[in-house]
Amino acid sequence: MEAALTLETSRYQALGALRTRFDELTVRPGYLSDQRWGQHFEQWLWARKLDQQAAKRKTEEAYTDMVLPSGLTAREDPELRRKLIANGAEEEEAARVCERLGARCNQLVVRLSQLHSTLQLREEHIPNRSL
Repeated sequence: MEAALTLETSRYQALGALRTRFDELTVRPGYLSDQRWGQHFEQWLWARKLDQQAAKRKTEEAYTDMVLPSGLTAREDPELRRKLIANGAEEEEAARVCERLGARCNQLVVRLSQLHSTLQLREEHIPNRSL
């Protein structure tokens, strides 16, 4: 139970870090509306995760995060790219933004995967405390 709580807390923190990176790359430069950032972020996040599932691009690791996308699908988003270009970003900058968001996703998923592995090892070595 404690391991699950720790992992969920870490996932929540990772999502916050990803949201901050999204803001830095899309809202602060003025490409996306400050008032609708949450909507844009959620659309991007879920589109990436759904594309990952549809393509069945799962990593070979035991851990695949249920919220954060990873792999190539995290770095490719035609809809976000279109929105960025429509709001003044050059094609190359829009591609860089998508790449950087994907790279951040992948970093966070690696960290969560490492935490997941560590927590699993701890649980395997802790004797059952229930009576």
